[in-house]
Amino acid sequence: MVVVRSSNFQIDIQCPQCGAPVVLEETENIIECPFCRVRSILSTQPYPCYYFEPRQEQLSDLSVVYIPYWRFKGLEFALNSTQVSYRVIDSSWLAIDREDKHDIPSSLGLRSQTQKLKFIQPDTKGLFCPPLINKKQILRRINKKYSKTPGVNKLKNKSGNQAYIHVGEIISLIYLPFYKAKHELFDGLTGKKVDALPKQLEQFSDQGKPPEYNFSFMPGLCPNCGWELSGETDSLVLICKGCFRAFLIRNKKLNQIEVQFASLQPDTDLFIPFWKLSINFSKIFCSKYSDIMRLANLPKAILEEHKIKDFHFFIPAFKVNPKLFLRLGKQVSLLQPDSTVLDKLPKGKIYPANLPLQEGLEAVPPVLMDLCKRKKELWDMLILEKIKLGKYSLVYLSFKKVGLEYVQSEFRFSLPKNSLKFGRKL
Repeated sequence: MVVVRSSNFQIDIQCPQCGAPVVLEETENIIECPFCRVRSILSTQPYPCYYFEPRQEQLSDLSVVYIPYWRFKGLEFALNSTQVSYRVIDSSWLAIDREDKHDIPSSLGLRSQTQKLKFIQPDTKGLFCPPLINKKQILRRINKKYSKTPGVNKLKNKSGNQAYIHVGEIISLIYLPFYKAKHELFDGLTGKKVDALPKQLEQFSDQGKPPEYNFSFMPGLCPNCGWELSGETDSLVLICKGCFRAFLIRNKKLNQIEVQFASLQPDTDLFIPFWKLSINFSKIFCSKYSDIMRLANLPKAILEEHKIKDFHFFIPAFKVNPKLFLRLGKQVSLLQPDSTVLDKLPKGKIYPANLPLQEGLEAVPPVLMDLCKRKKELWDMLILEKIKLGKYSLVYLSFKKVGLEYVQSEFRFSLPKNSLKFGRKL
């Protein structure tokens, strides 16, 4: 299977504290101003809305119309009764119908990598065409004949033989500028005339308002002691070095979360995060480690201690390529590393937890299917399953740098250093 190399869009934004210009990548949610040094946490709900500024000044006497595109980026796992397949998706799709033939680009193409975006504000000038194709329809087109259902509660599609799970996804709405005359349309970036005017734009009201979405900032300070929170700009979990509390950025809030450390070693170079999830199933029996031993057909005897030991899924809390993501989720879940809460931060670099908790939950079905040997038996239960999240925490597993790899010496596995560059700012 061909893996598509992904790229991040860049966004021009102003520091909410001093107004200085800052360039943000789409994977970043923390603004670190190079002038006033203040860190601010950005929130855009339910998804960010961007636009390109028009470039053709000679057409500025015409009205500017913005046409929407859906932007999707993430891992896709396709599940069926025999296997788990995967791919990386990085694409944009026109959010108006193309049944009437016109020359409006079907995707943003390379221009999105050469032009910086801006966040749409209530006072952004221009007429904004609403998306006439919704997010679910776009995902259906991406999957061709199968549609993605939200979350992981319902996996069965119309034919019942395939399900799609999207993990680590970035969904955004991006508006491309055009200049509109009476019955003519010109590309706002190139000035090229569009031969046919889309019917949707002929009926489009001149009162098109910017899309409504939440665009707000939070101070990057500890809610408990007021100390500055530390963490990479793309991390969703920030740690206070003052009172040693950790906070998850979720639903426009800083939510305190339990952080644990596993396999501590004095020569640790890097701590890599995993979501430790307790899952409540209604059909599948895998609450104890002995249940997973049977599903995975592990070559060892089931002891009494296995029957009483709770089983937790360990899902990578960071973005990597789908093959490695599945391997790590399966491997660490079967290892069930013991972890503990510390009273201070250990020595070693903390790798950012940039995969949302909800995305970790959505990754449970493909990881479970991958580790199970009797896939047909599990699939018949999984398509009827309702999955609920129980207790959760973030566990950092220690690694030592050896050559071009990070090695976990206690459990004897490693991952390439380059794999951690996946989708991140270099």
